[in-house]
Formats: sequence, C-alpha cells, structure tokens
Amino acid sequence: MKRVFEEDIGDAKLVIAQAAEGYVGTLWREGKRTDTIQHSDLGVLKASLRNQAGKLHPDYYGIEGAKARFCSFFPGGFSDATYQAQERDYKDKARAALLAVAPLEEALDATSEIALACRKGLATNLLSRFEAARLSEVLASNEGPAFVRAAASFALEPSQECLDAMEKAILPHGRSSWPLVTYLPYFWAPETQMFLKPEATNDFALRVGHHFARAYESTLNFDVYVALLELAQWTEREIQELEPRDRIDVQSFIWVVGDYTDADRMDAPAP
Repeated sequence: MKRVFEEDIGDAKLVIAQAAEGYVGTLWREGKRTDTIQHSDLGVLKASLRNQAGKLHPDYYGIEGAKARFCSFFPGGFSDATYQAQERDYKDKARAALLAVAPLEEALDATSEIALACRKGLATNLLSRFEAARLSEVLASNEGPAFVRAAASFALEPSQECLDAMEKAILPHGRSSWPLVTYLPYFWAPETQMFLKPEATNDFALRVGHHFARAYESTLNFDVYVALLELAQWTEREIQELEPRDRIDVQSFIWVVGDYTDADRMDAPAP
C-alpha cells in the first residue's frame, strides 16, 4: 500500500496508506500499533485517528466524563432551572434584542444605523469587557456596516473571504480575534454556526480527545473554523440524550466543561 499521509501528534504518529478500497490509517505510539481504522474518505479517516490520538492526552476523560461533569453542575441538564438562569436566559434575551433591530436579511445590506443597532445584542458575558468595548467601537465606526455585512454573510455561508472582511474592519480599532468575528454569526444562526472562546474550547477539546485542540490557531484561518464546526457537530451528536436545542446549548456545554471550577458546583464533585 502507498503511504499518503503522516503526522506526529505528541508522542504518537499517525500514518495513512491508500488501500484497494479507500484508506487504512494506523496510530503508533512508542513503536507499537495502537489503532487501525479503514475508511473510504481520507478526511474522515484523519479526523478519526486524530481523535483517537487525543485520548492519549493526560487530561483526557472522554465525552462520558464531560457529560457527567456537566450534570454535576446542572443535574437537570439543559432544562435545569439553574442552567437556564446562569447560562441560557441572558443569551436568549441578547439574541432577541439583536434580531429585533438587525434581522439577518437586513444585516446583509447593513447601513450605519443597522450596524449601530447591533450593539443591543452585546449584553452577554461571552465577550470580555475589552472585546465587547472593541466590537461596540467597530459597530459605531465607519467600518461598522462592512463588518456587519461580512458577519451576516458568514452566518449564511462561512468563508475565508468573510473572515478577511471582518478582520479588515476591526484592524483600525485594534487586534481581531475569534470571539469578535464569531459572536454575531452565532447569534444570528445558532442552529448552524458556533461561537469560539479559545481557552475554554481548547480545554474541552483536550478533555474529550477532539482534534480541534491541534487545529486551533489564533490567526483567522478558515480551517480553524471548520474544525470548530466539526467539534460542535460531534458534541451535538454525543450529547443528544441531554436534548440540546441549538448550539447555544452546545457552546454552554463546552464552556461549563472547559471553564467551570469546583467553586461553581452546586452539588456533587466532578468525576
């Protein structure tokens, strides 16, 4: 078989070869084969092997451990009254405020008035106070309409072009970041898009063994966002028994698992 891909992941090595039908991937560690997976799609096979490699990380406790941890904070899951109060209600309120003044269809052709009105959707703690201040400044500036138009286009069809346009609008006001460019698209389209809070999301990805932790970089590279959507889709599937309504719940799940500490716990200790 012809070797078509190799990648070092920590002390493990991922090797993929082309087979008679599809591809065969092998994960090696300390010179020993640990996993062999076959798939017809090279991209799917890479993701599967990278996730298997993630299980070798010392912080790994898997999705079952993540679910147990989430439920140790909120025993009622996404319908828990404390979860609603701490994680959901204020996001729903901010989204309703945004949609009232800047529906997605109108944001695609944003004027300065619509851009300024988008600030009504910033009343959450998803952005740090510095990020919120910067985004508010961008929205009120001459670059505001261009930023909103690019963000709205990204909500409908994410692309590197949209990321570049948002970054261009932000730069006169300071450094761009993933939270700044994913915030509005996430609230416009929480069924399909995702908000990226890097530190907590990376911590979560390491704990569940997802390859996002290796794909992440701070620069606005579209491949990072693709990996984020893969993480969101995978998490959504894995927590179906908790009945997430949309990616507001999925992002909250990631945040709780990746950022909450024992000081936030209402009940039993974490697993």
